[in-house]
Amino acid sequence: MPFETADQHIYDALTDVSNGVGSGIAIAPDVRNRETDVPAIIWSVDDSGGSQTSAGTTGPYHARFTMSIMHTTRLSSMALAGDAVAALEASSDFQTRENSRRGEAIARGSESVPLYLTELDLTLTFGA
Repeated sequence: MPFETADQHIYDALTDVSNGVGSGIAIAPDVRNRETDVPAIIWSVDDSGGSQTSAGTTGPYHARFTMSIMHTTRLSSMALAGDAVAALEASSDFQTRENSRRGEAIARGSESVPLYLTELDLTLTFGA
């Protein structure tokens, strides 16, 4: 499965995510530009590959992703991460397994309000 297809399936699953205060969540693969609004959901692929059988590489396609959830408070970041996982688990395009979750606060240059980041390590399994 091409990465573009996997990214589109993830984007589609996340488009309905709400952080409880309305819409306006930036959703994008790969990198967050400094100008990207917060809240934001960014993801990147860490590794991927098909299932190995005696006949070669076939079957489901597995990909391990890091998803970064950014918000202006720790609780909001964690809540948005929960919403993102629920949306991914509800998708019929793939199966989702959350491997780990961690959080941190990041100071952004001269800004006085830190950015709160919740990172999810996920394994998504797509059909053949």
